[in-house]
Amino acid sequence: SLTHLLRFAVGVAHVMGWGLPAPSRAQAPAAAAQTATTTEPALLDTTIVAGESDAQERAPRGLNKYNQFDFGFTTFRFGYGFLVDFMTFVQDEAGEEQAKADPGIGLRDFRLMFRGKFKTERPFSWTMGIMYDGNSKDWHFRQTGVMVAFPEIHSNFFIGRTKEGYSQYKYMVGYDIWTIERSEFLDAFIPIMADGIKWIIDMPKHHLLLNLGWFADGLSEEEKFATYDHQFVGRLVYLPIVTEKAQLVHVAVMGRDVKPDEGQFRAKSKPEAYLAPNYVDTGTFASDHARTLGVEAYFRDGSWLFGGEYGWQWMDAPAAGDP
Repeated sequence: SLTHLLRFAVGVAHVMGWGLPAPSRAQAPAAAAQTATTTEPALLDTTIVAGESDAQERAPRGLNKYNQFDFGFTTFRFGYGFLVDFMTFVQDEAGEEQAKADPGIGLRDFRLMFRGKFKTERPFSWTMGIMYDGNSKDWHFRQTGVMVAFPEIHSNFFIGRTKEGYSQYKYMVGYDIWTIERSEFLDAFIPIMADGIKWIIDMPKHHLLLNLGWFADGLSEEEKFATYDHQFVGRLVYLPIVTEKAQLVHVAVMGRDVKPDEGQFRAKSKPEAYLAPNYVDTGTFASDHARTLGVEAYFRDGSWLFGGEYGWQWMDAPAAGDP
């Protein structure tokens, strides 16, 4: 049966002077970095810093200086985000039997974000994010950690809490995703955050970007995103076409090898509205290993962007028929 969803979300994110996600150089659909001294956006971002997954680069009309400071040993920037969901649902009887949805309004989250660069010879940056979760009604650390650059091997290493690196949609800032919502697949299988180390290998001359990550839940066992004991994640991005006329072709492959938390797994997700019910929910079943594979492709011509992704997850769960 058909369930119709009308969802309205209002968000305000003031994060002036912050960086795009680190892979934006190899993902130019999201790479419209702009500086206060230029009128046209740069085709590709050329910076990678620790705050790469927190916010989009913005510096309109030179108004970004009030939130920037220099403490001598480090620079310092702050930003904030505020997101409220308004929603209503129109359902037929069969739809209500599957998942009853009621109209609502509520604060999804409010977050404070801080970022800076240490005054060291080797590029060394840091970031911290603190979020009030409207669902759980308490505070959580979001993107928090340090990033060290090794340009001699085209590499940056991030240590801390960050995004796994699987899928362009999960790399991007939640406030600025291209469509109204992420797919239910991504929210069911790919956690929004993870604790560990991520290795970013950037080769812009070859139009390639590779990231590898290893994550574990030793410090995040009580977080709702900690659905795995550990994850190994890889993603390779290739841009065969990049032109000065803002034309771009982006293709990527990505994969994960994971161990479900405590030998149990439950895939669940909802539309991109936190007050909505779960429309995907497998229930909990025993599983001690899983693999994920995904492909994505995008084409951009000026302001026109077209593309998508497809993903699979295989669960080692004999009692549940290895779904």
